[in-house]
Amino acid sequence: MRDCRTLIGIAAASLLSLTAAAALAQEHIAATGDIYYATHEEPFIRHLLMGTLGDHPGNLERPITDGTNVAGRWSDGSTSSSFLYTADGEEVALGDSIAGDPAGLLLYAGHAGFLRSDGDVNQVWLRTPDGELHQLSSFETSSQLDQQKLRVGHDGISDSGEVVFLNEGKR
Repeated sequence: MRDCRTLIGIAAASLLSLTAAAALAQEHIAATGDIYYATHEEPFIRHLLMGTLGDHPGNLERPITDGTNVAGRWSDGSTSSSFLYTADGEEVALGDSIAGDPAGLLLYAGHAGFLRSDGDVNQVWLRTPDGELHQLSSFETSSQLDQQKLRVGHDGISDSGEVVFLNEGKR
């Protein structure tokens, strides 16, 4: 069954790339073959052939999935709001951060690493698979996730929830 889903995912990705590539903001393909993507015209995450997730003000910056959960960030230019969508269909608001860092969200093995602001600076937080929240940084200057803009959502976070982040350019 998994091989069939993978082939369907590959076929769907090919079809998607042929028919809508110009309109895509970013897509993410899970190991299961599930495809999540966003367009520049719509404020929600699309799950190919399944439906949509989220509908928040602002521009959707980047949908990502770890194969179980899906997450996205919406930005109005000054604030980015991060949301997690669990396998049970629950929408979880992870918090707001100061906009400007395109890599403000990580997802892997049920863990979500994200930025949250106190109004002055961004700090790094972790949500565990069981829903616990932990603040990982506490600096007077903004921290950021150690991730390049176009990398997949799990770079910088391990399967045990360890998160690599930077503060003033240092790990």
